[in-house]
Amino acid sequence: MISYQGLVRTFHKYIEFELNDSAVRNYLSCHNHQGKQLLDKCPHLLKKSFAYPDLLIRMIDNISDQNHIHPDFKNVLTFSLLSIFSDVDNLRAFLTSGMPTFSGKVRSIFLSDVSKHWKLRDLTDYLYMSESLIKKKLLLENTSFSKLLLDTRMAFAIKLLKQNRPLKQVSESCGFSSISYFVYLFRQYYNCTPCEYAKHQLSSGK
Repeated sequence: MISYQGLVRTFHKYIEFELNDSAVRNYLSCHNHQGKQLLDKCPHLLKKSFAYPDLLIRMIDNISDQNHIHPDFKNVLTFSLLSIFSDVDNLRAFLTSGMPTFSGKVRSIFLSDVSKHWKLRDLTDYLYMSESLIKKKLLLENTSFSKLLLDTRMAFAIKLLKQNRPLKQVSESCGFSSISYFVYLFRQYYNCTPCEYAKHQLSSGK
């Protein structure tokens, strides 16, 4: 779990709150077509006018409750809070910069367009560093470009299957032009086919 420190100014004061990494990744994966945002262009502060400051304060208090009895509701509130800033330039870069791990930054870049046929050289434009340095940094975190990309795509595939998306759409949305190759990788990764997973979800009512 990683934390994102945030400050919201209301009534001439600032309220500090934290967002966990899973909530941020969920938001980024649902807004994965916002275009390229370079990490070196990351703002230190996001500004946004909001007509209901009292509501905003209650949302933040609820999110900050460490003993929240309804975690799903807390996640929805977090999503809503981030959505307030959805039209602010470089929101993705701002959220990505809060990730303490290099692999987390790379993962969020992949999430900007999971369907893209990513190459290692593409990351150099986002991160402003050489391919060799990127590989070295990922290796230090016991991962690699290909593994991280596969992890991101497989997690995104699960999300789409839970939404009952057609297999062809899931395959293409995850960056695979061949359905058979997608099914092969999915089976290797999860030890079941996408159809088997979808049937299990349906039978279990999840």
